[in-house]
Amino acid sequence: MKAALLGFGIGLMITFFRMLYIRKRDKEADEIRDVTYGKELKKYLEQQETRDVSQGHLNDDDFWNIIDTTRGRSKENYKNQIGLLYDEFRTMNSDDIINFYTTYLMILSQAISAKGIAAYSIISGAIEFVDIDQFFEWMLCQGEIKLNNYTHNPELLVNAKFDGIGNDNMLNFLSDAYFHKANKILPEISGILQLDEEQIKQKDLPSLFPQLWNKFITVPR
Repeated sequence: MKAALLGFGIGLMITFFRMLYIRKRDKEADEIRDVTYGKELKKYLEQQETRDVSQGHLNDDDFWNIIDTTRGRSKENYKNQIGLLYDEFRTMNSDDIINFYTTYLMILSQAISAKGIAAYSIISGAIEFVDIDQFFEWMLCQGEIKLNNYTHNPELLVNAKFDGIGNDNMLNFLSDAYFHKANKILPEISGILQLDEEQIKQKDLPSLFPQLWNKFITVPR
């Protein structure tokens, strides 16, 4: 499970690379921009802070209230929902963004299970998630009850509506909002407990998740 959660950190780093690139685009010649990009990136990475989970996080009820409110306003469309979440992030101060981010990681660290990873390996053949991080984030955006249900019984995903899946995700917007508030990248969060489970073997997928297998495993076009 550690490898899966690490993906969120890697994804955040990639987001930051992309952010810096966009800031420099159309402002400098390519050869100058590349040098400046590397220097500026190094500077921000050297300044990245580390924060322990014990230093504070958003109350779970407040976190889920934000998720549920934006989901309702989005009419259950993931793309619309994360756009609304971005609006919400931009109203927060930098400490509030970090607290939301910490709770986000805490909740996902418990949701990223061997069964969930196995379900993603089946579903991703038909639904074009950017990566496994976005898959688990999509589940989180469905609310606390559905996240728990999907985590414990991924077969329930057979009836899920994957509306609005695209290139953007909540983590991109969260890191962007923080960068514009604090002019630095989100801190590394330490002290988050992670599940430690044995991975499910690929050969067992059809028998363990027959409904998902029958619906999402299709002949490549």
